[in-house]
Amino acid sequence: QARSLEASLFGIDEQLATLERECGCPRPKHERIAPESFRRAASKHILEEMAAATTASIEARTRLRSRMQRQLREWQGRTRRRFGAGQPLLPGGKRSLQTLHVSPRYGKINPKLIGAQRTRDMKRKTAEGRYVDTIGKYSQAEYRLAMQIPQKVDTPALLTKKVLLPWDRRRSPSGPVEYTCQDGSKSELQLIMWATQKCFDRLIDWCNWCEAESNAQLLGKKERLPAGRPYPVFIPSKGRSNKAHLNWEAAHCFGNEESRNELVKERGSCPEPLVVAVVEPREAASYRVSWPAQPLLILPENDMGPSFVRWAVQRLCTLFREEGPRGKLSSSRFLSHCWLVDDS
Repeated sequence: QARSLEASLFGIDEQLATLERECGCPRPKHERIAPESFRRAASKHILEEMAAATTASIEARTRLRSRMQRQLREWQGRTRRRFGAGQPLLPGGKRSLQTLHVSPRYGKINPKLIGAQRTRDMKRKTAEGRYVDTIGKYSQAEYRLAMQIPQKVDTPALLTKKVLLPWDRRRSPSGPVEYTCQDGSKSELQLIMWATQKCFDRLIDWCNWCEAESNAQLLGKKERLPAGRPYPVFIPSKGRSNKAHLNWEAAHCFGNEESRNELVKERGSCPEPLVVAVVEPREAASYRVSWPAQPLLILPENDMGPSFVRWAVQRLCTLFREEGPRGKLSSSRFLSHCWLVDDS
């Protein structure tokens, strides 16, 4: 029991010493519990027990790896017997998705073990023939260029700024959502929407539509969104005012106004598409110069990171109120669904 206690104490002291070295404040050796304070014989037994524990851990990992490799060989054998020896052996799900190559960056997988993503070299993949059916046949340059050029506006757009306050009902009393600033202080989340009155009206129409849909679901009815009418689109963008893909009125996206009006007549009434670019305060002016009529949602601070942008949009869609003149607040509104899309 004494040896076991000494071994446990020695291990804890080693872990503590490791943490101290990582934090940059290691203790002097004479203040360490072991091995100086132990008798030489006790230290020897402790080191032997630690070596035995390490060996057992390595053996356990080796057995696990061997078992996984054995299971993989058994699966390969069953696949050969089922599909024939000439069929390529692919991991489950890849037979129907031949062009899908899983990247180990997006999942905790062992690429060598399952045979996926054997190389990240584009030239070697091309030489292996992975892109023989697709390379050079589906050019996106024309579509990208169409989304990078702003839509022509005959008359200058009359823009206004309105403050939108994401609202938190869980607070007592309820109030604006709070966030942690870069300096560690707390502040209310205030988002400024810089757009035309037509875009503001479209946002309110979507809120009313979502509220009607929610009420219909409570009554057992479900109003389905007509095809060609997605929910509002929010596009976080930073440092790409001249090359961001923000023109969603391109023909291959939502189309021009004439095609949208024809779709409304065919599919029935519902709100018009709404695409909003989410930008930082210091870049709002440059985005406005490049995109004169694009609705902009301006964040409260710069350099808060992509996760903060997505969180702010999520809280806005969950519940928000508009701050009018003299601090007067509108009624609560929400968007039941939205799209968060990259700007490239």
